[in-house]
Amino acid sequence: MGFKPSPYCAGQAMLRAKEKIRGNPLDAQNLFQYDAFVLNVPGESAYDPSKPWVFKLRTKDGQIANDFFMYVDNVRTTGFSELSCWQCTRAVASAFNHLGIQDAPRKRQGPSIEPGPLQCF
Repeated sequence: MGFKPSPYCAGQAMLRAKEKIRGNPLDAQNLFQYDAFVLNVPGESAYDPSKPWVFKLRTKDGQIANDFFMYVDNVRTTGFSELSCWQCTRAVASAFNHLGIQDAPRKRQGPSIEPGPLQCF
């Protein structure tokens, strides 16, 4: 395959982009900043069914930290509000464009609290 866009090169580029986008999690100015991991499992006295079982927490305001997940060529962003999800999506897309990685804005979906497959607008 040489140096043409092979699956290995594409995967490597995405992993490097993920590391660059997330940045330093301890930096207070970072959009993806978090202080702790929280286990919220059933059976504990502090279990809250409205929250995920495992999540990153920002202790300064007690909110779930912003994050994003990559599935091959699809990126899903998470956040505590619609605005924070939009900011995460914008940050990821901007970083992809800066690094020369193709992005498909037609595949973006609005934030949703309903589980299951994404629905088109």
